Amino acid sequence: MDHLKLEELMGTLERTRQELDATKQRLSSTQQSLQERDGHLTNMRQERRKQLEEILEMKQQALLAAISEKDANIALLELSASNKKKSQEEVLSLKREKDRLMHQLKQQVRTLCSR
Repeated sequence: MDHLKLEELMGTLERTRQELDATKQRLSSTQQSLQERDGHLTNMRQERRKQLEEILEMKQQALLAAISEKDANIALLELSASNKKKSQEEVLSLKREKDRLMHQLKQQVRTLCSR
């Protein structure tokens, strides 16, 4: 009877070892899959950051172009030599718009620098 019990225990031990080996293989496969996904996630984050930086740069370029356009319009109005009240109001309006754009540009630069 002890011999049968020993054989049963040996069989149980062998099955447990086989289950352990299978579990180790699944764990290894899962860890490898996790590493691949982590790498993919890291790449996606880097790409997203790059795209955000490109978008911010395009926004800054658009703001700079708008500021340059306001400067050109202001200069044209100031050179037109007509000191009509309407021209003066247009100049003031353009300067306010330019100041607003400059403020936006400064905010964009701060946003970019704080990342």
